[in-house]
Amino acid sequence: MNADGATNGYGGGNNTHITQSYVPGWSAFTVNTRTSTPATSFDKNLFPVMPSGNVGINTTSPNCNLSVNGIANIHNGSPYAVSHGYMAAGSLTIGDTTSDYGDDNGWTSSTAGLLMECSDYTEIAIHDNGTRVASIAQYSGLLI
Repeated sequence: MNADGATNGYGGGNNTHITQSYVPGWSAFTVNTRTSTPATSFDKNLFPVMPSGNVGINTTSPNCNLSVNGIANIHNGSPYAVSHGYMAAGSLTIGDTTSDYGDDNGWTSSTAGLLMECSDYTEIAIHDNGTRVASIAQYSGLLI
């Protein structure tokens, strides 16, 4: 059923549609859009939720728990870089121009802008198309 109540998969004049696709043995919930009316198909599949639980944003085939095609922006209301066109597709921005993060060695309500939790060790690394990998930060809490 579409957001505007139609059950044919296309609906009336509303350009955003919530549909449930069903193929025997496989089903998914999707949010679709179209840019013209009347339309016989959707222009873009915006938000599929797959039977595996994988969720996609701007992709039709999410291959992990959350797959985002485009720019991901996690903020608290005042982002800058994405809003001003400074980020490329495939990038991730975290933070907000009205908030500060960190500046303390203990747990606070603003412990960090990005926190990687681990059991004993973790690493942040960069690779160039699988050719090389370089570690830019490592943490080991293991007692030797």
